[in-house]
Amino acid sequence: MIMMVCANQREYMVYDEEDGDESVLLRRVSGGHQEEITVMTYDFHLSLVATGCINGEITLYDFEMSKVVGLLLAHSSAVTSIQFMSPYPLLASSSLDRTICIWGVRPIPIKYLNVCLRRYRNISWNYQQDVECAATRLLVWHEQSSAGI
Repeated sequence: MIMMVCANQREYMVYDEEDGDESVLLRRVSGGHQEEITVMTYDFHLSLVATGCINGEITLYDFEMSKVVGLLLAHSSAVTSIQFMSPYPLLASSSLDRTICIWGVRPIPIKYLNVCLRRYRNISWNYQQDVECAATRLLVWHEQSSAGI
C-alpha cells in the first residue's frame, strides 16, 4: 500500500505502508509550488498526482517519474478541492474565487492539454436571493450505459 502526504508547505511525500510496523519513505517531491499546498489527489489510471496551492495554482506531476508535467492557471484564490474524472483525462477543481474548472490532462490531445476547458461560477440559491459561495468538495461520477460512454 502506498500513502501520500503533504506534511509541509511545498512538497509531498510518498510512503510504502506494506510493513504494518514501520512506514518507509520512498521519495519527497517538490518544485511545483512556491506557496503552501492546500489539496492533493492521485489517479492510478493516469499515473498523475495533482496538488492545489493557496495562490490558486494547480501542479500536475508524473507519479512514476516524480516530475512536474503541467501547471494549471485559472483560479485567483486558494484551491479548495481537486478531483480526477477517471477514466477520462480530465480534472475538476474548485477555489475560494467561487469558480469550478474542468481541465484537460494527459493523454488528451495537445490543444486541450493543461487548459481550463470549462469554467463555472458557483452560485447557491436560497429562495430569497442568489448567494455566491466557494465549493469545498467536488463529487465526480459517471454512469455507464450498455452502449458505453
